[in-house]
Amino acid sequence: ISATRVISGSPDCTLKIWDLERLCCTATLGGHRGEVTCVAVALDGSVAVSGSVDRTLKVWDLKDENNTRCRWTLEGHAEEVLCVAAIKELGIAVSGSRDSTLR
Repeated sequence: ISATRVISGSPDCTLKIWDLERLCCTATLGGHRGEVTCVAVALDGSVAVSGSVDRTLKVWDLKDENNTRCRWTLEGHAEEVLCVAAIKELGIAVSGSRDSTLR
């Protein structure tokens, strides 16, 4: 997200934002119904996209750390999402799934 903040996916169906200076979790983002398997952040740090065992992608607005929220849930994979890339400048996210598809 920035030089002092990172985001991680978790088996408890959440994403966590970590402060590297204070060495603590500053936010927990919930919404997936399965383990979060991957997460990508746009180059400017304003948007993250997460993929999950629940076969969905979630697009997170990271601009306001005190009001981080899921903006969209994207569906379409028949099996779990394994990887994701986010390109905010082009307005796209690309995901790969165990179902052998890219979306």
